[in-house]
Amino acid sequence: MRIDEIENEKIIKEDYFSVKAISATSLSWFEQSPIYYKKKIDAGSYKKTKYMELGTAIHMAVMEPTKFKEEYVRCIGKIGAKMGVYAESFADVLIGGETEEVAHEIAYIKSEFVGKPESIAKKFDEDRKIQKYVDFLRKNSGKIIMNEEDWSTVEICRNSILQHKKATWFFDESDSNFEHFVEQEIYWSTINLKGIDFDLPLKSKLDKIVVDKVNGIIYFPDIKSTSKNVHNYPKTKEFIRCIRQLSFYCDALKRWSKERYGKVFTIVPYLIVVQTTDCNETVVYALGDSYMLCGRYGGKVNNTHILGYGNLLKEIKWHTDNNQWNYPRSYYEGDGVVELNLKDE
Repeated sequence: MRIDEIENEKIIKEDYFSVKAISATSLSWFEQSPIYYKKKIDAGSYKKTKYMELGTAIHMAVMEPTKFKEEYVRCIGKIGAKMGVYAESFADVLIGGETEEVAHEIAYIKSEFVGKPESIAKKFDEDRKIQKYVDFLRKNSGKIIMNEEDWSTVEICRNSILQHKKATWFFDESDSNFEHFVEQEIYWSTINLKGIDFDLPLKSKLDKIVVDKVNGIIYFPDIKSTSKNVHNYPKTKEFIRCIRQLSFYCDALKRWSKERYGKVFTIVPYLIVVQTTDCNETVVYALGDSYMLCGRYGGKVNNTHILGYGNLLKEIKWHTDNNQWNYPRSYYEGDGVVELNLKDE
């Protein structure tokens, strides 16, 4: 199936994450174990951690500022403790179309107050700050409400990225010689590994693509956020995972450029890494071809062995064809024992 056919087909999909295809993220699931991968793929989505949600907000604030303002709002006048739970539950029930009487009953149960319901409701109704908070929640129904600390972090990180002379270049759309794409989804189904074609459903979602049509070059920056020293990022486990991810994206972009422009463009990947703590510095890293080959076929970086995405796709193909997911391939083809030696450490 061609990329354009798959893109037409995916229009009806409500959510990129619901599309059952192999992504850079799901390759990490398979690296953990085949059965874990199968469980996550069948679920069709995954739950984001709080830190991942912060990263998503930073992405959107940089890439799609208008959309960010539509989907996020800074929390104003938040009420804490049990009364805060009461207020939020009360607002949720009213938003759902129920009466205030029902809202009080449910809010009382969820807040776990021990006093008389009537007394709690009276205090709730008479407190202007609480009522103002409830009005705020109802007015911003459907939006993601961020606390003051997270909102400030997103603003500072966004400014840090856009003030970096190389990072800001990716987001300057004034030059008509370049085409810009944000959150570009790419779907394809065939990948060639050392001369052998593998048919598997594949997908990628890229933060930003900058296309130099004249010279046949695609620049793509991937934004990462970290709470650790941003200058030490290439020494972290997160960086190791990025190598395979960016290499996988390169393959997607080569196919995408061939379908869109009629030829395979040169792909130039970057990592824009912003620190969410301390001075909120931004560093832009350019990754050379050696890193991309390592991400595709495997190798060592910082004395850490990387399984290339090509190796993982071969294994996924075997498990898919044989419908065996409870154990790794070696279990089915061997005696089921994992042998250890000191030289393997």
